Amino acid sequence: MRDYLPRHTATFIVRVWAEYLEQTPPTWRGEIKHIKSEEVMYFWNLSELNNCIQCCAIIEQKPNEQEE
Repeated sequence: MRDYLPRHTATFIVRVWAEYLEQTPPTWRGEIKHIKSEEVMYFWNLSELNNCIQCCAIIEQKPNEQEE
């Protein structure tokens, strides 16, 4: 019998745009909205996008861990 890990899903709206401020290539900027908490975070490069998603997903998961 296999033990499956519980599934955890987080939903976001992500908006990304390129800023051309006398530079090539452009700087990528954006915002991410966590649907459940309605928290909006801004990022100033694409690697920060990943950090924002991980941060929200971890925060959302913690209350579930406390219930067990």
